[in-house]
Amino acid sequence: MLEQEFELKWDVGVRTACVIMDVGKPFASKIQVPHEYHTFDFKDMMSILLLRGIPPELKLGARFRLRVDGPDEEEAMRAMAELFTAGARMDHCPKPGCKSPPILIGYTPSTLTYICCGGPWDVARPKKEEEHA
Repeated sequence: MLEQEFELKWDVGVRTACVIMDVGKPFASKIQVPHEYHTFDFKDMMSILLLRGIPPELKLGARFRLRVDGPDEEEAMRAMAELFTAGARMDHCPKPGCKSPPILIGYTPSTLTYICCGGPWDVARPKKEEEHA
């Protein structure tokens, strides 16, 4: 079993929950967030969405512990860590005059796709050496 703590860089809605599930789906390992009274499954939409309303809520800036357990746990944790460490924290939309919060709707290891009232936009993830500069 592996555990790692992350800080959430975006709010979680239905489309973001789909991104999280898509990253975890290929793995046989359990991908979960342990909580005080319940363990939340990160391969299940309702489980992810329920965690948004239980303190400490899964929302922008929240810290959470991810637990991965199973035959491919190292690969699964690496994939989830890539997602949760990708890009900068998105506190607001970069489009002038847009008042809606950015929502993560797509992910590849090199690109994050967000959407807001002004439509979708992509953010390229910096190369590993640029992240630590």
